[in-house]
Amino acid sequence: MLALLIASWMTLPLYPLNPPDLDTLNSMNLHLSVGVESPNRIHEFGPNLGIDYELLIQHPYLVRLTFDYRYGRIKAGEYPAGQLHSTQYGTDFIYYRGANEKTAYIGFGAVLVKNFPVIDRDVADELLQSEGVTDYSMKWRFGYRITLGLRFSKLYSIEIGITEISPFLQTTRSLDNEVYAITTEQVRMNAIRLSIGYSIPLKM
Repeated sequence: MLALLIASWMTLPLYPLNPPDLDTLNSMNLHLSVGVESPNRIHEFGPNLGIDYELLIQHPYLVRLTFDYRYGRIKAGEYPAGQLHSTQYGTDFIYYRGANEKTAYIGFGAVLVKNFPVIDRDVADELLQSEGVTDYSMKWRFGYRITLGLRFSKLYSIEIGITEISPFLQTTRSLDNEVYAITTEQVRMNAIRLSIGYSIPLKM
């Protein structure tokens, strides 16, 4: 699947560039997607749900406002076992070429990510007793994303998204009454997402 998408992207110049009156994309869409995201340093494989608003600026350029929700189990060992919920807001600028039945596109954009680690209760209790750890949290962080995709009959899509993000993991420890120590660690959380989608036309 990955090889198919990359090969399709590499052959973008071979596709005919439709005139605006025969455009291969609607001028406004709501794009829904579901997929899986690769593991990284902190979390394991997990599902990804996305909703995007797409606006055709001028043939063949598209802008996309995105929201994604991601879930994954935190890898036990280097980090306390638990769950990681992530929200991702982004803006992508997309260039596309294609025919009526198939359109290939490539996009680049900025993302703003907020991760919510939730440590398992038994692990959290143990860390509180042994190390005085009272909280794990991650701050908002900007990153960037590259998107490669294929769209069929204007409605169905297959995408690969590559995200580069390095947020800070903050650990809070209780040292004494009302005395806390806060440490931060920058964690590289690059990920690859494979998803399938469906577009709902808002304006033809």
